[in-house]
Amino acid sequence: MATNAQILLGTTLTFNGETIGEVESAGGTFMIRNVTWVASADSTDGVAEGIAGTATPGTLDITCILDPTNLGAYHTLTAAAEAATEGAVVFTMPGTDIIGATKAHVSDVSQPTAGGPDDAIKCSFSLTNLDVGGWDYTDIA
Repeated sequence: MATNAQILLGTTLTFNGETIGEVESAGGTFMIRNVTWVASADSTDGVAEGIAGTATPGTLDITCILDPTNLGAYHTLTAAAEAATEGAVVFTMPGTDIIGATKAHVSDVSQPTAGGPDDAIKCSFSLTNLDVGGWDYTDIA
């Protein structure tokens, strides 16, 4: 049985239908909710109240292990970043039959690197989530 720390293992990421690679790491902020502080003369305790404001998308920082036989996937990322076009992002998690999907802009694409104990070709990039309402998660089982 997989622990929560192992669930990401084997997860793949596609961008506009092109498989970018296996996700090695993912982290960041899903959404940022602005808070407006309001002070009122009729407040009984004299403390300002926080009111939830607008939501803005967050940014995920991703590192993928690239398929060395398909470096066209890397060019898909750099082209999207250069053109500032949005794309469909899909995370497919193995063994769970769960797919996470959203729309995002790509930015901060690194040069592919290789080395380390696994000698894998890796690429890091950022995805700015454009679907502030949330990711679509589907259980395909």
